[in-house]
Amino acid sequence: MRLVKLALQSQKCLLISFTLGVVSAIFLFTTYDSYLDDYLYLQNIDNQSKLEFSNFLASNLKNYQDLQTFVQRLKIFIDNKSFIQKSNKENKDFQLIQNYFSDQTEQEYKQTLTLKTQKNVKNIKKIEQVVDQLKNLGNTNAFKTISKAMPQSLDWRYSNIVTAIKNQGSCGSCYAFASTASLESLLLLQDKNKFKGIDLSEQQLLDCSDNYYGNSGCRGGDMYYAFAYLKQNKIQSESTYPYIGKDSLCRYDANKGIINIKGQIYFSTDNTTLIKEQVLKGPITVGMDASSPYFRQYSSGIITTTKCGTSLNHAVIIIGYGLDKGLEYWIIKNQYGTRWGERGFARIKMQNGQGICGLNQYIVIPVLN
Repeated sequence: MRLVKLALQSQKCLLISFTLGVVSAIFLFTTYDSYLDDYLYLQNIDNQSKLEFSNFLASNLKNYQDLQTFVQRLKIFIDNKSFIQKSNKENKDFQLIQNYFSDQTEQEYKQTLTLKTQKNVKNIKKIEQVVDQLKNLGNTNAFKTISKAMPQSLDWRYSNIVTAIKNQGSCGSCYAFASTASLESLLLLQDKNKFKGIDLSEQQLLDCSDNYYGNSGCRGGDMYYAFAYLKQNKIQSESTYPYIGKDSLCRYDANKGIINIKGQIYFSTDNTTLIKEQVLKGPITVGMDASSPYFRQYSSGIITTTKCGTSLNHAVIIIGYGLDKGLEYWIIKNQYGTRWGERGFARIKMQNGQGICGLNQYIVIPVLN
């Protein structure tokens, strides 16, 4: 009986070994086929594309160790290159270029587009109804109509109240960066000497304006909720609460807080003149559609295409407007670093209705004390 058991166990071990051998062989053959396909693909790619991709990896500090990942990213890079070349031939008002996002899939890029407007856009109050919001804050002056003629162009950078371009990285923190950027500018407008060199903490808004206030850290949020948090809590500086670009526990220290705000107003409008009146008082935060490759790969010029989209998924600030060869445009400050766009900024055609890239649909303005 013992010999029978040993024989059965031996057969079972042989069967397991055989099965593992077959699986290993299939894996090896599959891996070899995949490796061979990738190798042959590389052999057929022109040297110029290989060189451009190598330079792209070096300049963006990217490194792909295995062949499969390298080839996958190269394919995406080449597809984006073809789109850019086609767009640049068709659109003379603006140009696209390869940048940090050029080896990412559309889905990967969209993971960082996490603006979550606090109400359905269709229910956002029209600008004409905002006075009621201000009455509740005890401040109607912030929304008075400009009686004098508006200048043809305005760029708050020339008044030194637009702070340095930052980079949100892979964290979906656009709402935090737009909130601090607008606050920094408004405080400089209020007292340039007192707030000289101001640099406010985005990480504090990521960590502390979630849950009760409504934001979700790197998974997204809304300037409205960030400002709601700042009604109750003072914002710290970047130096006392530095940006790490990932979710963390709230480490707010009231003793290190700089300032809080009275409140915020939000609205939507079909009329760009009404938005210009607010920009004349200082930079404002807006929601926009940044999902298209026209924005992702933007390099220079005025974005005029209606293919930019109108879904609100990203937050920036409008810092001015202008006129170039008959085209009126907005100047926006983004947070993709200085190597994106026009050294971190972009120009987008001014248009009534929802606006190019949806810029007219969701405006949020903090009201200072």
